[in-house]
Amino acid sequence: MKRLLFSTVLLLVIATFFSCSDDPKFNYDYFANPDNVARVANAFEGSYEGRTRVFVRGKNSAQIELPDSIWQTGWTNEAKSRPILRYSLGGKGRQNLTVEQFPISAIGYIVDDSALADALKKAPARNLVFNYNLFSSSNTNSEHHGVMDFDHDDVSLTLYYGGARHVVNILFNIPTSYEFDIDKGPYCLDHIQFWADELYVDGKLQQSFDLFTDEALFEVRIVSYNYSHDTVADGLQTKDDK
Repeated sequence: MKRLLFSTVLLLVIATFFSCSDDPKFNYDYFANPDNVARVANAFEGSYEGRTRVFVRGKNSAQIELPDSIWQTGWTNEAKSRPILRYSLGGKGRQNLTVEQFPISAIGYIVDDSALADALKKAPARNLVFNYNLFSSSNTNSEHHGVMDFDHDDVSLTLYYGGARHVVNILFNIPTSYEFDIDKGPYCLDHIQFWADELYVDGKLQQSFDLFTDEALFEVRIVSYNYSHDTVADGLQTKDDK
């Protein structure tokens, strides 16, 4: 009886082993090597310029029209609602995406608090900086299918309104990851999307922004049409190499 039971268990173990052997074999070791991270980051490094679409609405889907004067600080207005936006991607030691001279004043047009809104509309343009990390994708069975994932950017401002000085923080988020093939290239971040996520005043949540509810929304999408590669990455193909 014991021998029969042992044989039955052994057959089940063997069957389980062979049934699992057909599963995809994921290998996440490629970006565990710092040299590979540096090589791919350097391949992406460069300056970009793209046509921009801005999606903005107030709370409860209220229509908001941004004045053209917003885009005159750091952005060139190609056509109404289609400004030109410049951004850059850093390589080894500078793994970040920088959106140059973003008009923070535009956020003032979707803020509920009128005093805070007026103060934000006077805020100067500034760079948005999103740090990024590189991973191997779990969606394929190839360790050479990569993913660039971005952290949020916390923009901190000191504004004077309502008779007092306040620390205002605006969280910007890049909601999607950028996938690429390490073997094929080219290495070009030819489109990005980001939006305002939350606004804090003196450490307390003041207002949330959301694409999928009736909250206000400020979303930016850029498709690059001009790209210059800054460094040479050995063994990897960049857009300039094509």
